[in-house]
Amino acid sequence: MKGLKALSRFIAVKPEEKQAFRQLFLLSLFTGISISFYFVAVNTFLIQKTSVSNLPYAYIISGTVGFFLIKLYQHRQKHTSIIRSYCESIGSFSVVCILIYFAFVRYSSNPALGVYVAYLGFLFNMPFTIIFSLGFFAICARMFNLAQSKRLLALVGTGEIVASILAYLIAPGIIRITGATVNLLLISGICILFTFIPLFFINKHSREKLNDAMAVSGSIPKKINIAFFLRDNFYLLIAAATVFSVAAIYFVDYAYLVSVRFMAAETSIEIAAIVSVFFTIVKTGELTFSILSGSVLSSKGIRFCILLLPLILSGCFLMAFFSGFVLQNSIFLVAFIFLAKWSERVIRKGISTPATKVLYQVTSRSERMQIEANIEGLLNQVSTVLTGVLLIVFSRLFSSKDPMLFLSVIAGICFVAFVTWLVISLKLYDSYKKKIKEYLNQLKYNAKADSPAYSVKHHYEPVADADLTSTAYPLMQEVIGNAIKLINESSLSLRTISFYNPSIIHAADDSEMLHRKLINAYFVNENFFSRLCIIRFLGSSAINLRLFKELWKISDLELKLELISVYSKGDRADADVFYFESLCEDFARELVWVMSTEYDLAGLNNQSLTYELKLHEAKISAVLFALLKLIYEPASIQVIADIMGREGQSAENQFFALELLDNILSNRLKILLVPAFEPLAFDQKIDNLRKVFSVYTLGSARRLKDILMKDYKLINPAIKELALINYYALTADNKILDAFSHNKLKNLNLRATELMNTEKGHGAGKNKMFDELIGSYQLNKAQVACLYNWGLNWYLAKKSRPNTAGINKKESNPYLINMNLGTEDNVIIDGLAMALLIS
Repeated sequence: MKGLKALSRFIAVKPEEKQAFRQLFLLSLFTGISISFYFVAVNTFLIQKTSVSNLPYAYIISGTVGFFLIKLYQHRQKHTSIIRSYCESIGSFSVVCILIYFAFVRYSSNPALGVYVAYLGFLFNMPFTIIFSLGFFAICARMFNLAQSKRLLALVGTGEIVASILAYLIAPGIIRITGATVNLLLISGICILFTFIPLFFINKHSREKLNDAMAVSGSIPKKINIAFFLRDNFYLLIAAATVFSVAAIYFVDYAYLVSVRFMAAETSIEIAAIVSVFFTIVKTGELTFSILSGSVLSSKGIRFCILLLPLILSGCFLMAFFSGFVLQNSIFLVAFIFLAKWSERVIRKGISTPATKVLYQVTSRSERMQIEANIEGLLNQVSTVLTGVLLIVFSRLFSSKDPMLFLSVIAGICFVAFVTWLVISLKLYDSYKKKIKEYLNQLKYNAKADSPAYSVKHHYEPVADADLTSTAYPLMQEVIGNAIKLINESSLSLRTISFYNPSIIHAADDSEMLHRKLINAYFVNENFFSRLCIIRFLGSSAINLRLFKELWKISDLELKLELISVYSKGDRADADVFYFESLCEDFARELVWVMSTEYDLAGLNNQSLTYELKLHEAKISAVLFALLKLIYEPASIQVIADIMGREGQSAENQFFALELLDNILSNRLKILLVPAFEPLAFDQKIDNLRKVFSVYTLGSARRLKDILMKDYKLINPAIKELALINYYALTADNKILDAFSHNKLKNLNLRATELMNTEKGHGAGKNKMFDELIGSYQLNKAQVACLYNWGLNWYLAKKSRPNTAGINKKESNPYLINMNLGTEDNVIIDGLAMALLIS
């Protein structure tokens, strides 16, 4: 157990995964020991009793019997749980081992019956290997989500590899001690019973995850037929890829065995020595690639992993064919066939099989086991039979008495077959992306009505159910009502802009001059509402990529969202992918920054600040997804955004959305966005983030100061205000208050002034009025900060005249409301700004 703990630390298994990893590793280990002893025994008898030319007949018999065995397993799978069906398979294999043991003891010396006993042992080898694989990966699929499956499927399977290495090493010693190879069968039947131990603990600790393992009757076809394949192109392509994958196993294996005999004859090296050295290299490769599997799957993606094996095999057999027919070089011919055999075992075990298992994750849980059993089980055995038939035909057509010619022909045939497999795999990957999208759409539409998508509300978006008649200030209500009517009339939008930029109206008849003046006004007048009206007036027809870049630089976060919204409605033919990818990189860093900020300030237990930071994180995510829509298919990105941002979605569903994103993004963005969007707590993904981002943690005071120093264009002023309050409460730093008391943003200016106690503050009249305003129109903190900074001015009547510099004069903007709260407390509110906030 200490060894398992050390192994789990070495491969960076997360704390919450360690228990499941250890249990599954032990299950794989005990199963692997038993299967390996059985494999050594039955293959020894097969080679002793039959010739290599008869191997295709063994394949046919094994495939035929395997078809019915897996059919029986599938029947039990429908009527019982995963654990129970796995236990039944264990018991059955143990009985088979013991029965074949007695059959060998009694009949192996009989010249007539010995060959049939050899075939009898061989025909159970592959079927039970497949059954255990199906059961094992079915359990893994329940215990791991999609992201965990990509990292851990091959790793937990290393138990079987370690077991096979141990079994191959100690099998000769056992044979010498016991005096007969047949005793390995008895040991195999006993060893398989040890798998009940990890199964007991798996069932005990993961019962909830395994409870719904029953297949839903009638949810899918119960057998492989034309209707089943035609129902969904995705499963048709998996089935086609499976056929070629199985053919690869047996064609490569057959070519390898012929090559071994040919090499032994040419070099006088014993067959046992060749096989021993080669399989030592193979098993070392399997172990190495299985450990690296998670990293390869996560970094390179599904596409790379499902294409790798057919691509390598195609290359190997192309070179083998060239070496045999053109160069007539037997050394190169055999070398490339050996390389193909090594790749088929190593790449399949460590890369291809885990990637294929991930493909099935887009199937609903109730259907997954039956679909996988149909394709990986039944179709696998049918393919085995067909491959055996083809090998017999090729053996008859091209006599194996000339190994050089025979291997060259087989190499040419394999090259054509594996190129076809490569093409099918490419189509399978495309279908996989569509399948994920369909699956996510189904999740999206099946989401509960009480779990709405996480709202990212702009300053200027409508406030639902606002009671516009309950205000105690009827003049304000009337003016705001008139302003709402105005902004709803698109023909008057230029007039709306002129309230903030009076000179604009004089250029209304000259479109070119008007355009220049609007852009100049956007740069000169920092008023948020002025800029918002200009963006909306210009629209997608006027905001081209060049202008987008110019406006983007000086716009705050809310205006950036509006810019993207408007620009995306136009023709995106001039989209600069590199530019928008750069923006995505910038906002990926902002997303990680706000996550770090939330993590560092969690100890403050300030609900208001936490809530605003959560909203800010959601807005940054909204900007990222909006930018991604400008680069990739908008519908796919929207599906991902809906799943990732919807409250109540399970982590598994969000990992599916992340998988679709992983398959869409370029490598440049993938390495940044996938770890940033991973639906895990920040402390669980910080190590992955640090591989690509400069992630740092700070104490509460330093993090609050970091917020205060943040670029104003990248953070909500309301968050800065809350940070200022909390920072002063922690540090009593009057210097920071003095600095912010001269800030151009009024919400920060006034808050710093209040904290310094140099003035009375807003006064009772203003506070009462603002409480009424916020309550009647349901304004959030971000909207209040926006209104403070760009939608009102306050003044002391006995000291000065109203200062309307920020919102223009009454004659320019007829929607200004002078509240006249008293001789000392007076405020002018921009009714048009209020209308833009709530309409």
